[in-house]
Amino acid sequence: MIQFRAIKRSLVPDNTMADYIHNLPDRYNNSKAERIAAYLTHQFSNESCSSHPDHMVEMNIESRSEDGGGLVLYSYSKPCCDSFTKRIKEMISKTKELFP
Repeated sequence: MIQFRAIKRSLVPDNTMADYIHNLPDRYNNSKAERIAAYLTHQFSNESCSSHPDHMVEMNIESRSEDGGGLVLYSYSKPCCDSFTKRIKEMISKTKELFP
């Protein structure tokens, strides 16, 4: 099985307009990571390795703003076998096409 989780950045309380503006990039990145995690959960949460159906893989999704644009980081715990690793990489590739 595979479980997806969005990694969110903590936000400064919006006490002033400057705080609100400061939080905008992190709000966007948190929202993007949540959308990707929701998509992956909807599409692939029932997937499991046919050889190792009880093995659990956890995938973390984090969105960051960099100088050249946005960057999405995917990290996951050790899969049970090479075939499931390949399947996870296919999931990530499909997601990169949908959420550039």
